[in-house]
Amino acid sequence: MPEDLGVTGSADSDLLAPEVFDSRAVPQHLFLELYNREYSSDSLVAVPAPSAGKSLDLMMTRWTLENTAFAHTDNFDQLGRVLDDRADQSIFITRYLRGSTRSWFDGREYLTRKGDIAIAMSARGTIFETKDLVTFAVILPVDLLGIDRGLVSAPKMIPAGSLENRILSGAIELWQNELQGLRRADAGLLEASVLGLIRSVLLYGADAVQRNVDAAQARGHAIRRFLEAEWARPDLGVELISRTFNISRATIYRSFEEDGGIAGFVTRHRLQSALGKLASGPPHRGRIQEVASTVGFTDASQFSKAFRRHFGFSPSDVLPLAEISGYSD
Repeated sequence: MPEDLGVTGSADSDLLAPEVFDSRAVPQHLFLELYNREYSSDSLVAVPAPSAGKSLDLMMTRWTLENTAFAHTDNFDQLGRVLDDRADQSIFITRYLRGSTRSWFDGREYLTRKGDIAIAMSARGTIFETKDLVTFAVILPVDLLGIDRGLVSAPKMIPAGSLENRILSGAIELWQNELQGLRRADAGLLEASVLGLIRSVLLYGADAVQRNVDAAQARGHAIRRFLEAEWARPDLGVELISRTFNISRATIYRSFEEDGGIAGFVTRHRLQSALGKLASGPPHRGRIQEVASTVGFTDASQFSKAFRRHFGFSPSDVLPLAEISGYSD
């Protein structure tokens, strides 16, 4: 192990000897080469982008088992960007012992602080900024978990205080303590416990998410049935739904996010209902005003404008369809 590149290790023994990675012992132009090779040779390439007040100082102690690595990082600040990674190989489970990381991945912003746990597989394109950061991480091949990769395709943040966090934090503290004097003969047992626990937490979390999805879908169906029965009510909207189902406005907005919002959903269905009524009812004078009122519009002019925007033709263009259909009183 070349000490001139900032990596040192203990003499071979029956104990699992840690390696120490110290970027402060490395010329800056060799930092990326060392970081990529020693942090996790199958994981990622991180390109730091130093700015005022940022340093590349990083001290890390690493224990390497057969398939799993543990890494304890000392305090460091860094601003960087991940330009490449091998997303099909490694997964990182990182517990934040101090400081914070703000990262931007796939159009979303993530903030992780002391006590939180972050789980990530792919990091390509991630921009990150760390402040006063101390972490303890577990790094392992994702295939060993035997789970659907979709569960970790995007970063997963487990907030401090949650049950998942308490379970993983307790285990990580145990692993960290055991590593200080772990016999090589016991390394397999530790690795098996790591894999089993992380797999269980991820799969349980996936089941919980699915249960939440199922509940949200059932609630969404109930709201839609209510809307279909109450199209004509002028007050049909978020406030009425909130009172009827005893749910928050935010929950309603989430339920109809894919529909463009509750107002858009209600308007579209009112107009669809109006189209059917105009095409099948008696085409007498005042029919447009009548239909507009029936589906919940109080202003015939606003109804006609909304109808034309949605369908591309006016309500009066539909009335002849009733005659063609042979409607009669």
